[in-house]
Amino acid sequence: MSSPECIPSFEDIDIRDLSYQINDKVILQHVNFNLSKGDVLEIRGKSGAGKSTLANILAKRLPYDGQILISGTELQQISKKAYNARMLYLPQKPLIIESTLLDNILMGMPYQAERMEQALFCSLLQDVIECMPDGLQTLVSAKSLSSGETQRVCLCRAVYHARDILIFDEMLSAVDSDAKREIAARLCKFSKETNRIMICISHDEFFHEYATQTLNLKKVIV
Repeated sequence: MSSPECIPSFEDIDIRDLSYQINDKVILQHVNFNLSKGDVLEIRGKSGAGKSTLANILAKRLPYDGQILISGTELQQISKKAYNARMLYLPQKPLIIESTLLDNILMGMPYQAERMEQALFCSLLQDVIECMPDGLQTLVSAKSLSSGETQRVCLCRAVYHARDILIFDEMLSAVDSDAKREIAARLCKFSKETNRIMICISHDEFFHEYATQTLNLKKVIV
């Protein structure tokens, strides 16, 4: 069966009996949950419990056993191109290119003032921009930005590109606590109001009060 090149409508994600193992090592076992538009899923668990593995599976980067149904269609039957048009994955170490701050947000997309204003607001990036000599036109690189600034830039990019499914893996780990709390509140509000599904991996409590569901992963002992 050929993979569909588009997902005509997007309503929910249904995870059924999801498992993953490498050779004889079981990482995830019998994971089940269902998410609808507007849901925020918080994924928690100790190191090694499979949080990032699950994020990579949901981002269509790893194989798996079980079912992942995207609006009723099995993920393995959806082409990567079609899925990436609906899903955005922000890993722990996101990409910064050597160019302007604006280019790092747009990444080839056309500029839209209202969309940019919303992205800057959700990421609190405006505070960073005000300290830069040329604002959005400031030349940046992975070396010129701090870890916290890098995460805010990439979060701003994620909101600007806003897909139906947003998957964030520890995307605020290097941001200070006060900013982290405010970004979490703004980001969850944005996701719910625009009917997106947001999946967040975090060791902090900042997403807990806004999450519609929490998934606690534990190491699989066989």
